[in-house]
Amino acid sequence: MDVLGSSSAQTFNTTDESELSTSLPNISSELNENSTNQEVKDVEKTEEESEKEDEWVDILGSGQLLKKTIKKGKPDTRPQRLDVCTIKFVGELDGIVVDEGEVTINSGDAEVIQGLDFVIPLMDLEEEAEVIVGPRFAFGSEGREPDIPPDATLRYIITLLNHEPESPLETLSLQQRKEIGNRKKERGNYWYARKNHTLAIQCYRRALEYLDDHEDFPAQ
Repeated sequence: MDVLGSSSAQTFNTTDESELSTSLPNISSELNENSTNQEVKDVEKTEEESEKEDEWVDILGSGQLLKKTIKKGKPDTRPQRLDVCTIKFVGELDGIVVDEGEVTINSGDAEVIQGLDFVIPLMDLEEEAEVIVGPRFAFGSEGREPDIPPDATLRYIITLLNHEPESPLETLSLQQRKEIGNRKKERGNYWYARKNHTLAIQCYRRALEYLDDHEDFPAQ
């Protein structure tokens, strides 16, 4: 299972946390202008959903992300941004399973491929859906060795098993904060290695919320 991805190529340099905090605002204009952020807004606008079973919905209007409900979930139970969601998924390429697992993530927090991140907020609890993800929102022009070639379109079956609001930081134990923060830092490294600096910064910022003032975000 590698919808979460992994990277040993590059890691985030945290030599100077003050340098990080001063550099991030300079990049904020890039984040605001980035087309991916606009696409997230477009997803939120796709609330014309009286979705019927066996009916494809073009999420972004570009043909790059299609969703079809296989099994309806509980009405009016869609997760909000940053809700803690547990999903089960199977991803196929030409009928061969290349990506599968069960994971718990924050919705909209770049912890899975973008195609799934865009679809999760449009699913009801216990809904099962088929999703066609174009390469831009899957593994892109790089692919993922050895089983996903560049520019591959993938077919996913995804089920939203559970979701709940994100716990406030002050209610988490130190160990919980370390685990969540390190997970987000590793995901930032994944996006950084793939040269998606916008999503890398998003993950690093979130990691800092959990790891700030702790030894798990050390200077190197």
